[in-house]
Amino acid sequence: MKKPVHQTKWAFVLSTNYESELLAHISQATDRIVMASMVVNYGPVVGRIFAELTAAAKRQVRVELVFDVYTYFYRFIPSERKLLARLDTAIDELRKAGGVVRFEGRIGANPFAGRNHVKASVIDDTVFSYGGINLTNGSFGYRDYMLGVTDTKTADYMDRMLVEDKTDPKDEVFVIDESSKVLLDGGARNTSGIYDLACELTAQAAKVWYVSKLSPSGRLATLIKQGDSTCYFNRVGQASAPDNAALAIDKAAYNINNHYRGRTYIHAKFMLFEMQDGTKHLISGSNNFNFRGVQFGTREVALHSTDEQLWQELYQFVESLDKR
Repeated sequence: MKKPVHQTKWAFVLSTNYESELLAHISQATDRIVMASMVVNYGPVVGRIFAELTAAAKRQVRVELVFDVYTYFYRFIPSERKLLARLDTAIDELRKAGGVVRFEGRIGANPFAGRNHVKASVIDDTVFSYGGINLTNGSFGYRDYMLGVTDTKTADYMDRMLVEDKTDPKDEVFVIDESSKVLLDGGARNTSGIYDLACELTAQAAKVWYVSKLSPSGRLATLIKQGDSTCYFNRVGQASAPDNAALAIDKAAYNINNHYRGRTYIHAKFMLFEMQDGTKHLISGSNNFNFRGVQFGTREVALHSTDEQLWQELYQFVESLDKR
């Protein structure tokens, strides 16, 4: 008898719905809450989330937050200092309730090198990840999403991956089921299994859809220009100063045709592939598919899947980008 195929059920959570999903799950958590974000700031949305996290810690739920030290780079911006002071207060309250808050990495000559760019939340046995939403107020209004899954093995893996020692960076692959696997870029410079897979699938695909906050660059940009590809990314002027500079440089270097005409900032990062035989693949996660992150040595997480229902959800997101 043929062994039944285990099919994971994915939830596609838009950025505008992510706060309510987080608050509902955190308020009902009984075992663990482990969250990671490259950047965290304080404001109404994040304040509500910290209040629920503190309440969970008080009822003896294990609460552990992992943020990148890049957050404190904003201390150099006068307008951000007051909000960072409010964030410090919220962190102190969470720690007093028994929660753990850890900042990883360090800021060097290149503030973008060596970052922990992973975004994820593990709440009991539910995981929200493989999207781009940071724990900042603005992030909940960007064109972005998270993918949700309830699965004990996946939650255990993500828990371990988020809190483990990062001193020995290495790439990993974790198999969820027959159609989906988690890809981890450990953060070693000039190494990215996620970027390499994107290049491999692009080279083989009949059609590619690309969505990211940045234009593709490096080998991926060359492959995209050679094939049948439709790309959506922010225009110069829509992003922060460093990202605007990167967009301008890549426009001059590769001149990728950009189909995005919307006004809302894109922060989602995914690629869809339709292969020559009609099969479909997707890569979705924190990786911007821009080679600078590979050169800088950025820790990233992504989902590689052939799940057709999830592929269609992401394709509908692509279609929404054509609407202003």
